[in-house]
Amino acid sequence: MSRRRPMNLIAFGWFVCLSVASSVLAEENDPEWREFMALGDQSFSHSQYKMAEENFLEAHRLAKDFPERDLRRAYTAVRIADVYARDDRRAKARDLYEKAIDVFTEAQDDGLEHLAYTLKQLADLDSFEGKLSTAIDRYRRSKRILTVLEQHESDNFTACQFGIARAERLAGQLTEAEKDFHDILARLKDSQKSPVNTGEILAEYANIPWQKGDLPKTDQLLQEAYRQACAKRGEMHREVADILVRRSQLLAQMHRFDESKKLAERSQFIYRETH
Repeated sequence: MSRRRPMNLIAFGWFVCLSVASSVLAEENDPEWREFMALGDQSFSHSQYKMAEENFLEAHRLAKDFPERDLRRAYTAVRIADVYARDDRRAKARDLYEKAIDVFTEAQDDGLEHLAYTLKQLADLDSFEGKLSTAIDRYRRSKRILTVLEQHESDNFTACQFGIARAERLAGQLTEAEKDFHDILARLKDSQKSPVNTGEILAEYANIPWQKGDLPKTDQLLQEAYRQACAKRGEMHREVADILVRRSQLLAQMHRFDESKKLAERSQFIYRETH
């Protein structure tokens, strides 16, 4: 029905991360560590994962001088894990996330924000690996923490909502998933400044009517997903190409072969130009 995407589901196409200057990480006596973390964040945001890894590893070397249960050490490991998750080194990423969760949990209030983020990242891995029940539990735990922190309007909260809806859809819980997608889209409707790619959410939501056999509604959602993705990312973006591929598959299923072929060719052009 739809091809399985690579490990780009971390925060589902936008990247939501915590500032190294936040909470207890804003120490005045670690400028060099903060500099490498900031460089890593910048590289990661531009999809320069090799450079991001080099900077995070350098920050990790410096963090070894911090106390063993220092949150900066744990957060550095989380950012390295984020790179590993993007690079299909999921076992290594999982190990780092789980160790960091222990540290953040032990820190109680000081570690809550970072605990919520790391739980969400680990839930993304669970979902990708088909551990849907575990993923949903971790997303919900992350949501509860963000609610306590009064961050229920944050992009991390939306990422958890999306993760739950996607996992429910994959588990065949279509009624629950559809309700959750409606809730997400309603929240984002008036949020023009959000980095969230509504197009990718709509593209995922389109799987539900597709599974139910409602091809016209699926086509309507994918067309709107394409418009939203272009508005957010620009037409020459791989996420836009992903949506074109899926609509091409749908149109072929609807026996609209000429249109399907044109979209397939357009998507291949975008992939080549953005390689």
